Amino acid sequence: MCLKGQSLNSGDKPNEPSSRSDTSLSDLLRELRKLHRVGLARESYTCSLPGHTIFEQATGGCLGTISAGIAGFRHLGGTEDIDTVLGATKAKMFTDVTNARCFGSARNWKAWVHLLTEQVHYYKAGMPCPDYAALGKRMGYRGKKGGDLFVDQLDLIEHLMPYVVCLEMVPTALKVNKGWEVQTVIETLSKKYNVTSEVIQCWRYGDVSARERLMIIGLRKDIFTDVQWEYPDHVFTDDMYPVARDIAVPDNEVPDEYWRTPTVHQYPKTKPRPGKLHHIGYAGDPDLPKVAGHSSALTTFRDGMETLLPRWVPMVDPSAQHYSILTGQSGCLAIP
Repeated sequence: MCLKGQSLNSGDKPNEPSSRSDTSLSDLLRELRKLHRVGLARESYTCSLPGHTIFEQATGGCLGTISAGIAGFRHLGGTEDIDTVLGATKAKMFTDVTNARCFGSARNWKAWVHLLTEQVHYYKAGMPCPDYAALGKRMGYRGKKGGDLFVDQLDLIEHLMPYVVCLEMVPTALKVNKGWEVQTVIETLSKKYNVTSEVIQCWRYGDVSARERLMIIGLRKDIFTDVQWEYPDHVFTDDMYPVARDIAVPDNEVPDEYWRTPTVHQYPKTKPRPGKLHHIGYAGDPDLPKVAGHSSALTTFRDGMETLLPRWVPMVDPSAQHYSILTGQSGCLAIP
């Protein structure tokens, strides 16, 4: 990537040499995407053979749904708040992938739980995180954006007694209310489950983003008597890591309606690090460079000055040129 007449914020020279190979990394990421296509998950969920069951709460963007389908699970259903436009859209996507039912809001579980007539082997949930997020009010359980559901789902888990529990939350939940919600969830689950919790960096497992997630895994004690949970091996490391160029779209392939041309202000130069958002510029009020949401533009550079609208970011190598790099934070040009 280059800026006309300007040097990149990471410095004038490319990164130090590493074991990465642009061709091999691009090929690896391409294969990972092929192995996790929606079509493969949809096909898997049409299988009528017996299999382990999964039930999901807050199905969201269906990434966990897709993975479970490809792994061979048989879906019993999921939840989303279908009274909202976003929730209804997510529910439609979920049912389209799984051909399973969306039961509606997680809050109303007592009204629909009787419809789950089979043993749930795998319970997966990614309850709403705005009340725990770094850019939110950090009200946690007392928040107004679903923060209570992270803790209250324990009642349904106790009712269903799934064999395996997998809960996902933003890592800042460990700091909200001094970690009370996370501690409550872990301590309650630990009565009947062997619980493991860890903050994982998603990019190490092939997700080209700077996202981190707190994962809480529970294995039912009476089922897994001699089994300990272990995370899979990393796909990427500090010496071999993806950058934006590995998945970036060339300028000439970007539809014209996505280009924007606000004034872009640069941050002081800093050295990029693997797996971290590397802020190099922002659009909006130059007096508020560190305030999230100070600009409605989601900015990136096109050959130096024009910008691209889509929201999430791949990682970038300073030596890349003429690529459209997407932004990961409102109003900021941020690249890992």
